[in-house]
Amino acid sequence: MPVGLSRLVSLFAVALLAWSALACASATPTPTATPTATPTATPTPTTTPTPAPAPTATPTATPIPTLTLTLTPTPSPAPQPTWTPTPMPTRTPTPTPPPTWTPVPTWTPTPLPMPTLTPTPISSPTWTPTPIPMPTLTPTPTNDSDPCSLAALAYYTLVGSLLPADALDRLGALMREGSANPSLIVADQWQLRVALALVELKRASDDIKAMYAPDDAQAAHVYALAVADGLDEIVTQTAAGIDNLDPAAIRNAGFATDSVVVNTESIIAIVNSCGE
Repeated sequence: MPVGLSRLVSLFAVALLAWSALACASATPTPTATPTATPTATPTPTTTPTPAPAPTATPTATPIPTLTLTLTPTPSPAPQPTWTPTPMPTRTPTPTPPPTWTPVPTWTPTPLPMPTLTPTPISSPTWTPTPIPMPTLTPTPTNDSDPCSLAALAYYTLVGSLLPADALDRLGALMREGSANPSLIVADQWQLRVALALVELKRASDDIKAMYAPDDAQAAHVYALAVADGLDEIVTQTAAGIDNLDPAAIRNAGFATDSVVVNTESIIAIVNSCGE
C-alpha cells in the first residue's frame, strides 16, 4: 500500500473512534424529579411519605454510522523515455608534417688586425750622485795637552768599544743581498734585519755624542763626533731609500759609510801614535 493511502486510513480510524465516544456520551438519560402531592392541612400531624425512587431509564443504543472508504488506486507512473546515445563522430587526426631542420651556419670569426706596438723609449735620467763633503778636521791641541795620557788612553778605549763595526758589517751584507735580489727589499724578514742594524747604529751615535772627552783627547773626540754624524746619516738615508725605493738615498748612505770609515781610521792613527 502506498504511504499516502496508509496515512489516510489511519486518520479515518481515529476520527471514527472520536465520533463513537461522542455519541455514547450524548445518549445517557438525565433523571427527572417526581412531583409530590401536598396534602390538605389537618389538625393531626401527618407523616411525610418517602418518595419512591424514580425508575431508571434504559438507554437506547444509537447505531454507529457505517463509514465507507473509497480507495482510489495510485496511477502507475508514466513510462520514462528510453535514452538512445548519439554516437560520437569518428575523428580522423590530420598528420602534422615534421619540422624541417635548418642547420645553423658555421661561424667563422674574422681575425682582428693586431696593432703594431712601437715602444717609446723612456729616457732614463742621468743620476749624478752628490757626495757628502768630508769635513776637514783640524784638532786644536792645547799647549800642555798629552794625547797619550792615561785620561786620553781611557777615552780611546771607550770610543773603540762604542764603534758599531759589527752592525756596519751586517748592514753592508744586507744591502749587497738587496742589490743582487731587489725582491728582498719588500720582504718583511729582510726589512726586519736591516731595521735591527740601523737601531744599533743610532744607539752608538747617541752614546758617542754623550761622551765626555778630556783635554788630552780633544783631537780624537773631533773625529768621534764626525763618526756619530756619519752614523746618523746612514740611518736616515738607508731608511728613506728602502721606504721610498729611492736608489739615490741608498747611494748617499754608502757615502756616509765611507765617511765613518775615514774618521774611524783617523782615531786609530792617534791611538797607534801613542804606542810608538
